[in-house]
Amino acid sequence: MKLAHNHLLRFLQVKNTGHEDLQVLVIISRPPIKVFTYDDWFMPHTAARLKFPYHWDEQCLQESQKDEL
Repeated sequence: MKLAHNHLLRFLQVKNTGHEDLQVLVIISRPPIKVFTYDDWFMPHTAARLKFPYHWDEQCLQESQKDEL
């Protein structure tokens, strides 16, 4: 599996290279994103592990907290 990130479009591309099973499926609507990881295709969403904030969203979240009064 190969992951690529385009900072301008905020688009995550997942490409199956045939060397590993697909382990992550991500749908992004707008930043910041929440990435859920699943052990297999039959795992329910409530059992998925949440990776938040993701490394490219950490700066965005820190800046938004400074704007609060």
